Amino acid sequence: MPAPLPSDQDARRTYESEVTVRRLGEVVMPVDVLVEFSDGTRITETWDGQYRWTRFRYQGEARIRRVVVDPERKLAFDVDPANNAWVEETGTARRAATKWSARWMFWLQNLLELHAVLG
Repeated sequence: MPAPLPSDQDARRTYESEVTVRRLGEVVMPVDVLVEFSDGTRITETWDGQYRWTRFRYQGEARIRRVVVDPERKLAFDVDPANNAWVEETGTARRAATKWSARWMFWLQNLLELHAVLG
């Protein structure tokens, strides 16, 4: 007996996603967490910051595309706002290319400084 053809509902994928947010410092403050999905849906969660980390779980037909901690930049105590976002990377490994190019530029700068000092 042949297998039944999949219906439109069977063709839809369901994603189970989780977001883990960590507090790196000692300051305990509530913070907003913006979660954006691939279908354009946005959810803003509020985390009280009492524990070192918290986890948010989602299930649906869209993948998580971006997560931003403190999207409105209300916290003036944040020492490093560069670590407040995660973006889904698609295509080639941009993070690896950025890492290696930054290392190359660092060593080139040191070499040129050494040449200037010795020359």
